Amino acid sequence: MKYLIGIDMGTLGTKCMIFDENGKAFSCSFEPHIPPYQPNPYISEQDPMDWWSAVCKTTAEAMKRSEVSPSDVLCIGLSSQGGGLVCLDSEDNPVRPAMIYSDIRAHREAQELIEKFGRSRLMELHGSTIPTLRIGASSPVSKIQWMKKHEPELLKKTERFLYSKTYLCYKLTGESVFDDYSASGTGAGNFDTMRWIPQILEEVEVSADSFGKICRAWEIAGYITEKASKETGLPEGTPVSAGVWDGMCNIVGSGCAQKGDLMDVTGTTEIITLLEDKIPPNFRPCFPYFHQISKGLWVWYSSPRPTGAILAWFAKEFAYIETQLANRLDENVFRLLDLEAERSSPGSGNMIFFPHTSGMMSPIRDLNARGFFLGVNLSHRRSDFIRAIMEGIAYGIRHSLEVFEEEGGHMSNTISVSGGGSNSDLWNQIKCDVLGRNVETLSVSETGCLGAAILGAIGIKLYSSIEEATDSMVQVKEKLEPQRDTHKKYSKLFRLYLGAYESLGQTFAELASL
Repeated sequence: MKYLIGIDMGTLGTKCMIFDENGKAFSCSFEPHIPPYQPNPYISEQDPMDWWSAVCKTTAEAMKRSEVSPSDVLCIGLSSQGGGLVCLDSEDNPVRPAMIYSDIRAHREAQELIEKFGRSRLMELHGSTIPTLRIGASSPVSKIQWMKKHEPELLKKTERFLYSKTYLCYKLTGESVFDDYSASGTGAGNFDTMRWIPQILEEVEVSADSFGKICRAWEIAGYITEKASKETGLPEGTPVSAGVWDGMCNIVGSGCAQKGDLMDVTGTTEIITLLEDKIPPNFRPCFPYFHQISKGLWVWYSSPRPTGAILAWFAKEFAYIETQLANRLDENVFRLLDLEAERSSPGSGNMIFFPHTSGMMSPIRDLNARGFFLGVNLSHRRSDFIRAIMEGIAYGIRHSLEVFEEEGGHMSNTISVSGGGSNSDLWNQIKCDVLGRNVETLSVSETGCLGAAILGAIGIKLYSSIEEATDSMVQVKEKLEPQRDTHKKYSKLFRLYLGAYESLGQTFAELASL
Protein backbone atom coordinates (compact mmCIF):
# COMPACT_ATOMS: atom_id res chain seq x y z
CA MET A 1 0.00 0.00 0.00
CA LYS A 2 1.17 3.50 -0.86
CA TYR A 3 0.22 6.67 1.00
CA LEU A 4 -0.38 10.39 0.50
CA ILE A 5 -0.01 13.14 3.11
CA GLY A 6 -2.10 16.29 3.32
CA ILE A 7 -1.05 19.25 5.49
CA ASP A 8 -3.57 22.02 6.15
CA MET A 9 -2.10 25.04 7.96
CA GLY A 10 -5.19 26.99 9.01
CA THR A 11 -5.81 29.99 11.22
CA LEU A 12 -6.48 28.29 14.54
CA GLY A 13 -4.16 25.33 13.98
CA THR A 14 -2.40 22.90 11.67
CA LYS A 15 -3.70 19.46 10.71
CA CYS A 16 -1.76 16.64 9.09
CA MET A 17 -3.46 13.51 7.74
CA ILE A 18 -2.18 10.39 6.02
CA PHE A 19 -4.37 8.65 3.42
CA ASP A 20 -4.12 5.62 1.23
CA GLU A 21 -4.70 5.85 -2.52
CA ASN A 22 -8.47 5.43 -1.99
CA GLY A 23 -8.80 8.31 0.45
CA LYS A 24 -9.01 6.22 3.61
CA ALA A 25 -7.52 8.12 6.55
CA PHE A 26 -4.85 6.29 8.56
CA SER A 27 -3.89 9.01 10.99
CA CYS A 28 -4.65 12.60 11.88
CA SER A 29 -2.81 15.05 14.09
CA PHE A 30 -3.72 18.58 15.10
CA GLU A 31 -1.74 21.31 16.84
CA PRO A 32 -3.33 24.66 17.76
CA HIS A 33 -1.74 27.97 16.82
CA ILE A 34 -1.44 30.97 19.04
CA PRO A 35 -4.65 32.89 18.21
CA PRO A 36 -4.30 35.90 15.90
CA TYR A 37 -3.38 39.23 17.47
CA GLN A 38 -6.44 41.39 16.74
CA PRO A 39 -6.36 44.69 18.63
CA ASN A 40 -8.99 46.16 16.30
CA PRO A 41 -11.17 44.98 13.36
CA TYR A 42 -8.48 45.94 10.82
CA ILE A 43 -5.37 44.24 12.23
CA SER A 44 -4.89 40.46 12.33
CA GLU A 45 -1.41 38.98 12.83
CA GLN A 46 0.21 35.62 13.56
CA ASP A 47 3.77 34.42 14.10
CA PRO A 48 5.02 32.30 11.14
CA MET A 49 7.44 30.51 13.46
CA ASP A 50 4.45 29.30 15.49
CA TRP A 51 2.94 27.93 12.26
CA TRP A 52 6.14 26.04 11.54
CA SER A 53 6.31 24.64 15.06
CA ALA A 54 2.77 23.30 14.64
CA VAL A 55 3.65 21.77 11.27
CA CYS A 56 6.65 19.97 12.76
CA LYS A 57 4.61 18.58 15.65
CA THR A 58 1.66 17.40 13.55
CA THR A 59 3.69 15.76 10.81
CA ALA A 60 5.91 13.89 13.25
CA GLU A 61 2.88 12.76 15.27
CA ALA A 62 0.89 11.70 12.19
CA MET A 63 3.79 9.60 10.89
CA LYS A 64 4.23 7.98 14.30
CA ARG A 65 0.53 7.16 14.72
CA SER A 66 0.12 5.75 11.22
CA GLU A 67 3.12 3.40 11.45
CA VAL A 68 3.54 4.04 7.73
CA SER A 69 6.97 3.30 6.32
CA PRO A 70 8.59 6.50 4.99
CA SER A 71 9.43 4.65 1.78
CA ASP A 72 5.70 4.14 1.13
CA VAL A 73 4.86 7.88 1.10
CA LEU A 74 4.25 8.95 -2.49
CA CYS A 75 3.68 12.68 -2.14
CA ILE A 76 2.85 15.51 0.24
CA GLY A 77 0.16 18.05 -0.60
CA LEU A 78 -0.22 21.49 0.96
CA SER A 79 -3.15 23.65 1.98
CA SER A 80 -3.26 26.75 4.15
CA GLN A 81 -5.23 29.79 5.15
CA GLY A 82 -5.55 32.07 2.15
CA GLY A 83 -3.44 35.12 1.56
CA GLY A 84 -1.32 36.70 4.22
CA LEU A 85 2.05 38.40 3.89
CA VAL A 86 5.16 36.81 5.40
CA CYS A 87 8.34 38.92 5.27
CA LEU A 88 11.69 37.14 5.66
CA ASP A 89 15.14 38.67 6.07
CA SER A 90 18.40 37.45 4.52
CA GLU A 91 18.64 34.73 7.19
CA ASP A 92 15.09 33.52 6.45
CA ASN A 93 13.77 34.87 9.74
CA PRO A 94 10.46 36.78 9.87
CA VAL A 95 11.05 40.52 10.22
CA ARG A 96 7.55 41.01 11.68
CA PRO A 97 4.42 38.95 12.39
CA ALA A 98 2.51 37.80 9.32
CA MET A 99 -0.38 40.05 8.29
CA ILE A 100 -2.91 37.29 7.62
CA TYR A 101 -5.86 37.20 5.19
CA SER A 102 -8.24 38.94 7.62
CA ASP A 103 -5.84 41.87 8.11
CA ILE A 104 -7.33 44.79 6.15
CA ARG A 105 -5.26 47.67 7.50
CA ALA A 106 -4.03 48.43 3.96
CA HIS A 107 -7.46 49.42 2.62
CA ARG A 108 -6.28 52.95 1.79
CA GLU A 109 -3.15 51.69 0.05
CA ALA A 110 -5.28 49.26 -1.98
CA GLN A 111 -7.50 52.10 -3.13
CA GLU A 112 -4.46 54.18 -4.05
CA LEU A 113 -3.11 51.35 -6.23
CA ILE A 114 -6.50 50.91 -7.89
CA GLU A 115 -6.70 54.63 -8.63
CA LYS A 116 -3.11 54.67 -9.86
CA PHE A 117 -3.67 51.98 -12.52
CA GLY A 118 -7.43 52.06 -12.98
CA ARG A 119 -9.68 49.02 -12.61
CA SER A 120 -9.78 48.11 -16.29
CA ARG A 121 -6.00 48.30 -16.62
CA LEU A 122 -5.50 46.15 -13.52
CA MET A 123 -7.92 43.54 -14.85
CA GLU A 124 -5.93 43.50 -18.08
CA LEU A 125 -2.60 43.15 -16.27
CA HIS A 126 -3.85 40.32 -14.06
CA GLY A 127 -5.08 38.25 -17.01
CA SER A 128 -8.47 37.37 -18.42
CA THR A 129 -8.96 34.00 -16.75
CA ILE A 130 -9.78 35.33 -13.27
CA PRO A 131 -12.42 38.04 -13.83
CA THR A 132 -11.95 39.59 -10.41
CA LEU A 133 -9.97 42.61 -9.25
CA ARG A 134 -6.91 41.10 -7.59
CA ILE A 135 -5.90 44.08 -5.47
CA GLY A 136 -7.73 44.74 -2.22
CA ALA A 137 -7.13 45.55 1.42
CA SER A 138 -5.87 42.01 2.12
CA SER A 139 -3.53 41.80 -0.89
CA PRO A 140 0.22 41.52 -0.20
CA VAL A 141 1.04 44.35 -2.63
CA SER A 142 -1.28 46.64 -0.64
CA LYS A 143 0.39 45.55 2.59
CA ILE A 144 3.83 46.20 1.13
CA GLN A 145 2.67 49.71 0.31
CA TRP A 146 1.43 50.05 3.90
CA MET A 147 4.85 48.98 5.17
CA LYS A 148 6.48 51.67 3.01
CA LYS A 149 4.56 54.29 4.94
CA HIS A 150 4.52 52.82 8.43
CA GLU A 151 7.40 50.32 8.72
CA PRO A 152 10.07 51.39 6.21
CA GLU A 153 12.95 49.96 8.26
CA LEU A 154 11.33 46.54 8.44
CA LEU A 155 10.62 46.67 4.72
CA LYS A 156 14.30 47.39 4.03
CA LYS A 157 15.26 44.24 5.94
CA THR A 158 12.87 42.08 3.90
CA GLU A 159 14.51 39.89 1.27
CA ARG A 160 11.60 37.56 0.52
CA PHE A 161 7.82 38.05 0.40
CA LEU A 162 5.71 34.93 0.86
CA TYR A 163 2.10 33.82 1.26
CA SER A 164 1.22 31.63 4.25
CA LYS A 165 1.31 28.44 2.12
CA THR A 166 4.37 29.60 0.19
CA TYR A 167 6.12 29.98 3.55
CA LEU A 168 5.20 26.37 4.38
CA CYS A 169 6.48 25.19 0.99
CA TYR A 170 9.70 27.15 1.47
CA LYS A 171 10.34 25.64 4.90
CA LEU A 172 9.74 22.11 3.60
CA THR A 173 11.59 22.28 0.28
CA GLY A 174 13.84 25.33 0.33
CA GLU A 175 11.95 26.51 -2.77
CA SER A 176 9.90 29.72 -2.85
CA VAL A 177 7.02 28.60 -5.08
CA PHE A 178 3.63 30.23 -5.45
CA ASP A 179 0.77 28.29 -6.95
CA ASP A 180 -0.99 30.19 -9.75
CA TYR A 181 -3.96 31.20 -7.59
CA SER A 182 -1.74 32.53 -4.80
CA ALA A 183 0.49 34.42 -7.24
CA SER A 184 -2.58 36.07 -8.71
CA GLY A 185 -3.86 36.78 -5.20
CA THR A 186 -0.77 38.78 -4.29
CA GLY A 187 -1.94 41.44 -6.74
CA ALA A 188 1.35 41.13 -8.65
CA GLY A 189 0.89 37.87 -10.59
CA ASN A 190 -0.76 37.05 -13.92
CA PHE A 191 -2.75 33.80 -13.65
CA ASP A 192 -2.73 33.13 -17.40
CA THR A 193 1.00 33.49 -18.03
CA MET A 194 2.14 32.45 -14.52
CA ARG A 195 4.49 35.42 -14.52
CA TRP A 196 4.95 38.38 -12.22
CA ILE A 197 3.68 41.69 -13.57
CA PRO A 198 6.57 44.18 -14.09
CA GLN A 199 4.41 47.32 -13.89
CA ILE A 200 3.00 46.39 -10.47
CA LEU A 201 6.35 45.19 -9.13
CA GLU A 202 7.86 48.51 -10.19
CA GLU A 203 5.13 50.44 -8.43
CA VAL A 204 5.59 48.59 -5.11
CA GLU A 205 9.39 48.60 -5.61
CA VAL A 206 10.07 44.88 -5.22
CA SER A 207 11.65 42.35 -7.59
CA ALA A 208 10.18 39.15 -8.98
CA ASP A 209 12.98 37.23 -7.25
CA SER A 210 11.75 38.44 -3.88
CA PHE A 211 8.52 36.50 -4.51
CA GLY A 212 9.81 33.37 -6.25
CA LYS A 213 8.57 30.94 -8.89
CA ILE A 214 5.01 30.18 -10.02
CA CYS A 215 3.52 26.80 -10.94
CA ARG A 216 0.11 25.13 -11.13
CA ALA A 217 -1.42 24.04 -7.83
CA TRP A 218 -1.02 20.29 -8.42
CA GLU A 219 2.51 20.46 -9.82
CA ILE A 220 5.55 19.40 -7.82
CA ALA A 221 7.17 22.45 -6.20
CA GLY A 222 10.14 20.69 -4.65
CA TYR A 223 11.27 17.88 -2.37
CA ILE A 224 11.60 17.51 1.39
CA THR A 225 15.06 18.71 2.41
CA GLU A 226 17.32 16.95 4.88
CA LYS A 227 16.81 19.76 7.40
CA ALA A 228 13.02 19.70 7.04
CA SER A 229 13.00 15.92 7.33
CA LYS A 230 14.79 16.07 10.67
CA GLU A 231 12.38 18.68 11.98
CA THR A 232 9.12 17.20 10.68
CA GLY A 233 9.67 13.45 10.48
CA LEU A 234 8.68 13.53 6.80
CA PRO A 235 10.85 11.38 4.52
CA GLU A 236 13.67 13.28 2.83
CA GLY A 237 13.32 13.56 -0.93
CA THR A 238 9.54 13.09 -0.97
CA PRO A 239 7.87 15.26 -3.64
CA VAL A 240 5.75 18.18 -2.43
CA SER A 241 3.01 19.56 -4.65
CA ALA A 242 2.51 23.32 -4.59
CA GLY A 243 -1.06 23.03 -3.31
CA VAL A 244 -3.48 25.90 -3.00
CA TRP A 245 -5.34 27.90 -0.37
CA ASP A 246 -7.75 25.98 1.87
CA GLY A 247 -10.93 27.06 0.09
CA MET A 248 -9.90 25.40 -3.17
CA CYS A 249 -8.56 22.33 -1.35
CA ASN A 250 -11.88 22.02 0.47
CA ILE A 251 -13.74 21.94 -2.84
CA VAL A 252 -11.56 19.12 -4.11
CA GLY A 253 -11.71 17.25 -0.81
CA SER A 254 -15.52 17.58 -0.75
CA GLY A 255 -15.74 15.70 -4.04
CA CYS A 256 -17.11 18.65 -6.01
CA ALA A 257 -16.26 18.10 -9.67
CA GLN A 258 -19.51 18.59 -11.62
CA LYS A 259 -21.65 21.58 -12.60
CA GLY A 260 -24.12 22.42 -9.82
CA ASP A 261 -22.06 20.87 -7.01
CA LEU A 262 -22.40 22.84 -3.76
CA MET A 263 -20.07 22.88 -0.78
CA ASP A 264 -20.01 24.47 2.67
CA VAL A 265 -17.06 24.34 5.05
CA THR A 266 -17.35 25.60 8.61
CA GLY A 267 -13.97 26.35 10.08
CA THR A 268 -12.62 29.61 11.47
CA THR A 269 -14.41 31.18 8.52
CA GLU A 270 -17.12 29.84 6.23
CA ILE A 271 -16.41 28.77 2.67
CA ILE A 272 -19.41 28.36 0.36
CA THR A 273 -18.95 27.42 -3.28
CA LEU A 274 -20.91 26.50 -6.40
CA LEU A 275 -19.39 24.95 -9.52
CA GLU A 276 -20.81 26.48 -12.71
CA ASP A 277 -19.87 26.42 -16.39
CA LYS A 278 -20.13 30.21 -16.69
CA ILE A 279 -18.94 33.38 -15.02
CA PRO A 280 -21.60 35.20 -12.95
CA PRO A 281 -22.56 38.56 -14.48
CA ASN A 282 -22.05 40.57 -11.27
CA PHE A 283 -21.22 38.36 -8.29
CA ARG A 284 -17.61 38.28 -7.14
CA PRO A 285 -15.31 36.51 -6.50
CA CYS A 286 -15.14 33.83 -9.17
CA PHE A 287 -12.23 31.54 -10.07
CA PRO A 288 -11.46 28.95 -12.75
CA TYR A 289 -11.63 25.44 -11.33
CA PHE A 290 -8.30 23.92 -12.38
CA HIS A 291 -9.19 24.30 -16.05
CA GLN A 292 -6.17 22.30 -17.20
CA ILE A 293 -7.40 19.15 -15.41
CA SER A 294 -11.18 19.67 -15.13
CA LYS A 295 -14.13 20.35 -17.42
CA GLY A 296 -13.79 24.13 -17.68
CA LEU A 297 -15.85 24.83 -14.58
CA TRP A 298 -15.89 28.04 -12.53
CA VAL A 299 -15.97 28.40 -8.76
CA TRP A 300 -18.54 30.86 -7.46
CA TYR A 301 -17.08 31.66 -4.08
CA SER A 302 -18.41 33.23 -0.91
CA SER A 303 -16.51 33.33 2.38
CA PRO A 304 -18.22 35.07 5.31
CA ARG A 305 -15.78 35.64 8.17
CA PRO A 306 -15.52 34.84 10.97
CA THR A 307 -18.03 32.05 11.60
CA GLY A 308 -16.70 29.05 13.52
CA ALA A 309 -14.41 31.48 15.31
CA ILE A 310 -17.52 33.08 16.84
CA LEU A 311 -18.25 29.88 18.76
CA ALA A 312 -14.61 29.80 19.84
CA TRP A 313 -15.01 33.38 21.10
CA PHE A 314 -18.22 32.43 22.91
CA ALA A 315 -16.50 29.47 24.56
CA LYS A 316 -13.61 31.66 25.67
CA GLU A 317 -15.72 34.49 27.07
CA PHE A 318 -18.88 32.73 28.32
CA ALA A 319 -18.05 29.05 28.84
CA TYR A 320 -15.02 29.04 31.11
CA ILE A 321 -16.31 26.20 33.29
CA GLU A 322 -17.17 24.06 30.26
CA THR A 323 -13.75 24.74 28.78
CA GLN A 324 -12.02 23.61 31.98
CA LEU A 325 -14.26 20.54 32.20
CA ALA A 326 -13.57 19.64 28.58
CA ASN A 327 -9.85 19.86 29.22
CA ARG A 328 -10.10 17.58 32.25
CA LEU A 329 -12.23 15.02 30.39
CA ASP A 330 -10.16 15.26 27.20
CA GLU A 331 -13.39 16.34 25.51
CA ASN A 332 -14.07 19.01 22.90
CA VAL A 333 -15.68 22.07 24.46
CA PHE A 334 -17.74 22.55 21.29
CA ARG A 335 -19.36 19.17 21.93
CA LEU A 336 -20.46 20.42 25.33
CA LEU A 337 -21.86 23.61 23.78
CA ASP A 338 -23.60 21.44 21.20
CA LEU A 339 -25.35 19.47 23.94
CA GLU A 340 -26.52 22.68 25.55
CA ALA A 341 -27.77 24.12 22.26
CA GLU A 342 -29.95 21.02 21.82
CA ARG A 343 -32.03 22.26 24.78
CA SER A 344 -33.17 25.19 22.65
CA SER A 345 -35.76 24.88 19.87
CA PRO A 346 -35.64 25.90 16.19
CA GLY A 347 -35.58 29.69 16.00
CA SER A 348 -33.93 30.04 19.44
CA GLY A 349 -37.06 31.56 20.96
CA ASN A 350 -37.42 33.95 18.00
CA MET A 351 -33.95 35.39 18.52
CA ILE A 352 -31.78 36.18 15.50
CA PHE A 353 -28.00 36.39 15.43
CA PHE A 354 -26.19 38.34 12.70
CA PRO A 355 -22.71 36.77 12.39
CA HIS A 356 -20.67 39.39 10.51
CA THR A 357 -18.72 40.50 13.57
CA SER A 358 -15.68 41.70 11.61
CA GLY A 359 -17.49 43.28 8.70
CA MET A 360 -19.33 41.52 5.91
CA MET A 361 -16.92 40.25 3.25
CA SER A 362 -19.49 38.23 1.32
CA PRO A 363 -21.93 37.63 -0.25
CA ILE A 364 -21.96 41.43 -0.28
CA ARG A 365 -19.20 43.68 0.95
CA ASP A 366 -19.75 45.95 3.93
CA LEU A 367 -16.67 46.38 6.11
CA ASN A 368 -18.68 48.46 8.59
CA ALA A 369 -21.15 45.67 9.41
CA ARG A 370 -21.00 44.14 12.88
CA GLY A 371 -22.68 41.28 14.70
CA PHE A 372 -25.83 41.54 16.80
CA PHE A 373 -28.48 39.52 18.61
CA LEU A 374 -32.02 40.63 17.78
CA GLY A 375 -35.15 39.87 19.80
CA VAL A 376 -33.48 39.16 23.16
CA ASN A 377 -35.86 38.90 26.11
CA LEU A 378 -35.59 37.76 29.71
CA SER A 379 -36.89 34.28 28.94
CA HIS A 380 -33.88 33.46 26.79
CA ARG A 381 -31.31 31.05 28.19
CA ARG A 382 -27.68 30.55 27.27
CA SER A 383 -28.69 27.54 25.18
CA ASP A 384 -30.74 29.89 22.97
CA PHE A 385 -27.73 32.11 22.36
CA ILE A 386 -25.56 29.14 21.35
CA ARG A 387 -28.20 27.82 18.97
CA ALA A 388 -28.82 31.34 17.60
CA ILE A 389 -25.13 31.58 16.65
CA MET A 390 -25.40 28.30 14.73
CA GLU A 391 -28.61 29.46 13.04
CA GLY A 392 -27.19 32.90 12.21
CA ILE A 393 -24.25 31.33 10.42
CA ALA A 394 -26.70 29.10 8.50
CA TYR A 395 -28.66 32.23 7.50
CA GLY A 396 -25.39 33.63 6.16
CA ILE A 397 -24.94 30.49 4.03
CA ARG A 398 -28.49 30.85 2.69
CA HIS A 399 -27.79 34.50 1.87
CA SER A 400 -24.83 33.41 -0.26
CA LEU A 401 -26.88 30.76 -2.06
CA GLU A 402 -29.64 33.25 -2.82
CA VAL A 403 -27.07 35.60 -4.35
CA PHE A 404 -25.81 32.68 -6.45
CA GLU A 405 -29.37 32.11 -7.66
CA GLU A 406 -29.88 35.78 -8.43
CA GLU A 407 -26.78 35.59 -10.62
CA GLY A 408 -28.22 32.69 -12.61
CA GLY A 409 -26.47 29.84 -10.83
CA HIS A 410 -28.02 26.39 -11.17
CA MET A 411 -27.48 24.44 -7.96
CA SER A 412 -27.90 20.86 -6.85
CA ASN A 413 -30.49 20.25 -4.15
CA THR A 414 -27.69 18.69 -2.09
CA ILE A 415 -24.85 20.50 -0.35
CA SER A 416 -21.72 18.78 1.00
CA VAL A 417 -20.65 19.99 4.44
CA SER A 418 -17.26 19.58 6.06
CA GLY A 419 -14.83 21.26 8.42
CA GLY A 420 -14.93 21.21 12.19
CA GLY A 421 -18.54 22.43 12.19
CA SER A 422 -19.69 19.30 10.37
CA ASN A 423 -18.86 17.24 13.48
CA SER A 424 -22.01 18.71 15.03
CA ASP A 425 -25.10 16.67 14.12
CA LEU A 426 -27.26 19.53 15.40
CA TRP A 427 -25.56 22.15 13.25
CA ASN A 428 -25.77 19.92 10.17
CA GLN A 429 -29.55 19.58 10.65
CA ILE A 430 -29.89 23.33 11.27
CA LYS A 431 -28.16 24.02 7.95
CA CYS A 432 -30.38 21.44 6.26
CA ASP A 433 -33.55 23.06 7.63
CA VAL A 434 -32.47 26.66 7.03
CA LEU A 435 -31.38 25.97 3.45
CA GLY A 436 -34.21 23.60 2.59
CA ARG A 437 -31.67 21.32 0.90
CA ASN A 438 -30.29 17.88 1.53
CA VAL A 439 -27.02 17.90 3.45
CA GLU A 440 -24.28 15.31 2.91
CA THR A 441 -21.56 14.74 5.46
CA LEU A 442 -18.32 13.12 4.37
CA SER A 443 -16.20 10.27 5.70
CA VAL A 444 -13.30 12.74 5.92
CA SER A 445 -14.47 16.02 7.41
CA GLU A 446 -11.02 17.63 7.13
CA THR A 447 -11.40 18.27 3.42
CA GLY A 448 -8.49 20.71 3.34
CA CYS A 449 -6.08 17.86 4.11
CA LEU A 450 -7.81 15.44 1.75
CA GLY A 451 -7.97 18.01 -1.06
CA ALA A 452 -4.26 18.74 -0.66
CA ALA A 453 -3.49 15.02 -0.83
CA ILE A 454 -5.68 14.63 -3.94
CA LEU A 455 -3.85 17.45 -5.73
CA GLY A 456 -0.57 15.78 -4.79
CA ALA A 457 -1.87 12.50 -6.24
CA ILE A 458 -2.63 14.30 -9.51
CA GLY A 459 0.79 15.93 -9.40
CA ILE A 460 2.56 12.57 -9.36
CA LYS A 461 0.13 11.27 -12.04
CA LEU A 462 -1.58 8.74 -9.79
CA TYR A 463 -4.79 10.23 -11.21
CA SER A 464 -5.21 12.20 -14.42
CA SER A 465 -8.15 14.47 -13.52
CA ILE A 466 -10.15 15.96 -10.65
CA GLU A 467 -13.12 13.75 -11.53
CA GLU A 468 -11.09 10.54 -11.47
CA ALA A 469 -9.35 11.46 -8.22
CA THR A 470 -12.47 12.54 -6.32
CA ASP A 471 -14.44 9.49 -7.49
CA SER A 472 -11.75 7.30 -5.95
CA MET A 473 -10.89 9.26 -2.81
CA VAL A 474 -14.06 11.01 -1.53
CA GLN A 475 -16.86 9.06 0.21
CA VAL A 476 -20.23 10.25 1.57
CA LYS A 477 -20.90 9.39 5.21
CA GLU A 478 -24.51 10.47 5.81
CA LYS A 479 -27.36 12.27 4.04
CA LEU A 480 -29.86 14.52 5.87
CA GLU A 481 -33.19 15.81 4.60
CA PRO A 482 -34.89 19.09 5.64
CA GLN A 483 -37.93 19.11 7.92
CA ARG A 484 -40.69 21.00 6.12
CA ASP A 485 -42.28 22.84 9.07
CA THR A 486 -38.90 23.83 10.51
CA HIS A 487 -37.79 25.11 7.10
CA LYS A 488 -40.91 27.31 6.90
CA LYS A 489 -40.16 28.84 10.30
CA TYR A 490 -36.54 29.46 9.41
CA SER A 491 -37.57 31.07 6.12
CA LYS A 492 -39.63 33.68 8.00
CA LEU A 493 -36.75 34.37 10.39
CA PHE A 494 -34.30 34.59 7.48
CA ARG A 495 -36.34 37.39 5.87
CA LEU A 496 -36.22 39.25 9.19
CA TYR A 497 -32.45 38.63 9.30
CA LEU A 498 -32.01 40.33 5.92
CA GLY A 499 -34.37 43.16 6.80
CA ALA A 500 -32.60 43.88 10.09
CA TYR A 501 -29.27 44.26 8.31
CA GLU A 502 -30.75 46.58 5.69
CA SER A 503 -32.25 48.74 8.43
CA LEU A 504 -28.97 49.00 10.33
CA GLY A 505 -26.69 49.94 7.44
CA GLN A 506 -26.47 53.61 8.40
CA THR A 507 -26.02 52.74 12.08
CA PHE A 508 -23.04 50.53 11.24
CA ALA A 509 -21.48 53.33 9.20
CA GLU A 510 -21.91 55.82 12.05
CA LEU A 511 -20.42 53.39 14.57
CA ALA A 512 -17.40 52.91 12.33
CA SER A 513 -16.85 56.67 12.17
CA LEU A 514 -16.70 57.15 15.94
